[in-house]
Amino acid sequence: MLSFLSIRNIVLIEKIDINFEQGLCVLTGETGAGKSIILDSLGLVLGNRANYSLRPKNQFETKVTAVFSNIQDLEIEKILRENGIDLKDEIILKRSLTSDGKSKSFINDNLVSLSTLKNIGDKLVEVESQFSEQGLLNTSSHIKVLDEFGNYNNLIIDLNKSWDVLQEKTLKLKTMQNLKIKINENKELYNFYLNELSNLNPSESEYPKLLKAKELLVNSKKIMSSSLIVLDNFFSENNRNIENLMISSIKELEKINKFVGKDCEKIINTIDDFLVNMVDLKNTINSFCENNDQDGKKLESLEDRIFEYVRLAKKHNCQESDLIHKKNSIELELQSLEDESKDLKKIILEKEQAEKIFNDIANEVSLKRIENAKKMDEQINLELPDLKLDGATFKTCIEQSEKPKRDGIDDIKFLIKTNPKSELGHFNKITSGGELCRFALAIKVVSSKIKKNSIVFDEVDSGIGGSVASAVGEKLNRLGKTKQIIVVTHSPQVAALGNQHYKVSKIMESGVNITKIEKLDNNKKILEIARMLSGKEITSEAEEAAKILINTT
Repeated sequence: MLSFLSIRNIVLIEKIDINFEQGLCVLTGETGAGKSIILDSLGLVLGNRANYSLRPKNQFETKVTAVFSNIQDLEIEKILRENGIDLKDEIILKRSLTSDGKSKSFINDNLVSLSTLKNIGDKLVEVESQFSEQGLLNTSSHIKVLDEFGNYNNLIIDLNKSWDVLQEKTLKLKTMQNLKIKINENKELYNFYLNELSNLNPSESEYPKLLKAKELLVNSKKIMSSSLIVLDNFFSENNRNIENLMISSIKELEKINKFVGKDCEKIINTIDDFLVNMVDLKNTINSFCENNDQDGKKLESLEDRIFEYVRLAKKHNCQESDLIHKKNSIELELQSLEDESKDLKKIILEKEQAEKIFNDIANEVSLKRIENAKKMDEQINLELPDLKLDGATFKTCIEQSEKPKRDGIDDIKFLIKTNPKSELGHFNKITSGGELCRFALAIKVVSSKIKKNSIVFDEVDSGIGGSVASAVGEKLNRLGKTKQIIVVTHSPQVAALGNQHYKVSKIMESGVNITKIEKLDNNKKILEIARMLSGKEITSEAEEAAKILINTT
């Protein structure tokens, strides 16, 4: 339950600390005193988005702290563990706002995201605003009310998970089918590309070699001319070629070898070695001449192949040396078509399995809803006479939805009739705000019985008075015997039934209006209820009436 609420520096509130207890706690005060600001502050610390008007208008931060005790909720424990927060005897929520709009959220002094704060806050406190009963006019809320009543929360969690898996598989299947269509549409083009590249049969190292070969052919005449001169120098028929000169030199050196000695013999051996290598030199120089392209056919062939490299590289937006990789990539793309067909069959089976799991759980949930709808209808109809709705009837209508959704295969609508002679119809047939309020309270009393958290009602008794207000107060009081109920009210009949009573006032301090809150003892409670009965001037008759209201509760 909410055991403590601290508010600092928010609109008219400078400092307010409220200690709450179990049971029915009522907050009263004149219109504009600041009751709504207190509820807005509570909403802030529960994770609601901050209204601009709530931000501080000075250099100080807005700070709201809420302390909750006696928490026994496995879902809350799970969320805390997932966020690395230890579950202690108390859960302390904190929220701060600065004038520039910056916000910080804390759980047990651990900095958390606003969504985490809201996730925890929603499970700690349920806030029913002044016009929350209007939510009953929206049939999409009815299924949540029934599921809240039913004791199958784990089944709902499994249902939601199975739906998420089904949507994931459905999306994956759709993506894969679209990919297959795209590949099929481009298959002819891919095959054309592959045929072009296969005809070229590129390699990573060929293109630089082609450029070098072209360079040799373009300069073949120059190469041949120089090579022939060298060959003539080495091997021509005249006596002045290098070979003949070398042989002649050896002969002359041999004549003087016995006189000169080792140095001369060394020279002879060196020249002799050179003569031995002359054949290799000749063959190498001859090879230079072989690149001669007299008719230009070799060069033309090379240029054609180079052109194909350049053209295809430009087409595929890559380097010439990367064409082999592009060819392999296209082959893989075409091969993937076969693989995709296999994967497609696999994901179709996975999607069918996910669909079966979802449908099985959805059907089980649907049976639970049918079973619990009867129980809830019976219990709500038992509550109606106590709320001065004698002759009224409540019924839950369950039909199969046109298509499945995250919360199952059911469309759920609440039907009512306000007197025995009328027919069952939708909630929008109720023209009386008081009747709508009482139906909403009856539903809330029954549907939230299994919940152990606090419920806050903001003027849920609006539009009613007299014995009807007393009936609503009695219902809230009985609800407060099993859980904490906090009610903001203008009804003296409801206020008289509170186990705790707080009065919210707006007073002038140092020329500034500020909001204060005071816990009332019995005497002050009598005066406050008398004010609510009589208005600004409290009469003795109003005091006596207030005492009667309190003593008869």
